[in-house]
Amino acid sequence: TDLVAGGAGLGDRSLAIPEAGNGVSDALDEARWELDWMLKMIVPPGQPLAGMLHHKLSDDQWTGIPTLPADDPRPRELHPPTTTATLDFAAVAAMASRLYAPGDAAYAATLLAAARTAYDAAKRNPDRYATGGGYDDRDARDEFFWAAAELYLTTGDASYRADLEASPGWNADLYMQDGFSWQQVAPFAALELSRHADRLDAAAAAHWRAALQAGADKLLALQQAEPFGLAYTPVDGTYAWGSNAQILANAQVLATAADILGTAAYRSAAIESMDYLLGRNGIGQSY
Repeated sequence: TDLVAGGAGLGDRSLAIPEAGNGVSDALDEARWELDWMLKMIVPPGQPLAGMLHHKLSDDQWTGIPTLPADDPRPRELHPPTTTATLDFAAVAAMASRLYAPGDAAYAATLLAAARTAYDAAKRNPDRYATGGGYDDRDARDEFFWAAAELYLTTGDASYRADLEASPGWNADLYMQDGFSWQQVAPFAALELSRHADRLDAAAAAHWRAALQAGADKLLALQQAEPFGLAYTPVDGTYAWGSNAQILANAQVLATAADILGTAAYRSAAIESMDYLLGRNGIGQSY
C-alpha cells in the first residue's frame, strides 16, 4: 500500500528515471522493468517445457571489465530452462502480484497467472539444473519452498500450504549466520511468512514470528561482538566472495525483525551494518 500510495519516500518522482511523473511509485516502475523481462523469458505455450523460464541470457564468455552494455562485442546466448529459475520467477511474480494489485489489477493478474503456470511447470520438471558459469545450484527444495510460500500468501490456496508444510524448510532454522544468497532462497520465504502473519492461522503465525525472533537474536549477539559492528560473522572466519551481499542479507533479517517485533536493537544492528558498507570499515572505503 505504501508503494502504491507513494509512501516511505518511494513515490512518483522520487527517483530520476524515465517513468517519473506517471502517477506510479518509481520503485514499482523499476521493478516492472525487470518483471517484464522475466515474462519474456517464459517458454511459450505449445513448446516443450512450456511455462518454464530460460535460466539466463548472457555473453558466450565473461565480458571484460569495465564494458558498457552498448559496447559489448560478445555474442549473446539464451540458456535452457531450469527448475530453479522457473521457481524463482514464480516466487517473485506471486509477490509482485500482491504489490501491483491495488494500482494495476490487470498486471497483477498477469503476474499471478504466470506464477501459477511456472510453479506447475517446475513440478512437472523438478530436476532441470543449470551448468557453467560457476553459479550451479542442484538443490531446488528451497526454491520450491519460496515459490509455494509466495503463492500461498497471495492466493490462500490450500495446495500451496500443503506443499509448504511438506517441505523441510517448514521446520528448519533458515537464518544462517553466514547470510543467504541466490543459492539459499528459503529465508525469503521465512521473512515473508513472518511479515504476513495475518494471512496465516494462529499456530503458523506464532511459529514464523518465533523463528524470526530467534534468528534475529542470534545475529544480534554476533553483530554486537564485531569490532566494526556489522552483522556478519562467517563460521569459518573467512569473508566469502560477495560478503557484502551476505551482510545485507543479515541486515535484512534484522530490519524485518525490527519492523515486525519493534525491537530497537535490531534496527540499530541493521543500521550499523550499513555504516560498515558505506565506509566504517578497516580500509575506510565505501563499498
